[in-house]
Amino acid sequence: MGALAGVTWLFLFAFLRWPRVEGECNSTLNGSGYIYSPNYPDNYNNDDYCWYRIEVPEEGYTSIDFRDFDLEWSTTCQFDSLAIAKYSNRQTEVRCGRFDYLYEGSETSFYEINFKTDGSVTSKGFFAEVLTMMPLKCDKGWTEFQLGCYRFVDERKTALEAQSACEDVGADLASIHGDKEFQFIWEHASSSPLWIGLRAQDSRRKWIDGTSYDYKISNLDFSPDDGFAYIWTDEWVKENCASTKQGPPRERKDCVYASLHSKGGLPDEVRFPFVCKKDRPTTIFKGD
Repeated sequence: MGALAGVTWLFLFAFLRWPRVEGECNSTLNGSGYIYSPNYPDNYNNDDYCWYRIEVPEEGYTSIDFRDFDLEWSTTCQFDSLAIAKYSNRQTEVRCGRFDYLYEGSETSFYEINFKTDGSVTSKGFFAEVLTMMPLKCDKGWTEFQLGCYRFVDERKTALEAQSACEDVGADLASIHGDKEFQFIWEHASSSPLWIGLRAQDSRRKWIDGTSYDYKISNLDFSPDDGFAYIWTDEWVKENCASTKQGPPRERKDCVYASLHSKGGLPDEVRFPFVCKKDRPTTIFKGD
């Protein structure tokens, strides 16, 4: 009981001391702050309806951390509910019940959040911190893309050597989480194939940096020695180097490796260029 009271006091202290933006019922936030249900931390009302709009600046990333969430529960959330719509994927998630911790994060230009209640049973409601981060410039020698900094290294190393080299500069071999990121790497890689941070272990594929494996790459092979993945930035290079199809100048020298790969003649300690990736530095955006 004492621990619970302490946590509640901490939330209230932060709630009262926050210097910028508070998201009361029917309000718009364009920076960092808090949103909360009517009457919080007391129970919300019956037959209530509130909307909250969170605007995200260009290149910004907004997360919503629900530190307290307690709504009347039902299997389909038809009584009391919180609907969270993201512009980026035009999908709406509807929540109800009780959560010790609930997190929402997305690269989207705005969120639309709707809270509604029916005519019976009330609960404590919700309290959430909205944190908007703005990316800063990457260090010299790194290339910026979305929320990451990338370093493309032409020096050929084994996968373990490449990962070690990335770690020396505070990064990992790159993870890839979408077509746009793969296209970015394709455009900046000076040769192919190259090491990335995917590794196959015990029939499972994992990114070295600990991010989720949520994107399938087609131009992909794995080293039989240590399970590290290398990608071919141009499908035709891997499949048919005899093709007369025109492409970037780098493609012809890549054919040596494509030919060895097709004949199973890659050396035991195969060495490729690689790409490192680390989080882009950010600062908190507190609003206009």
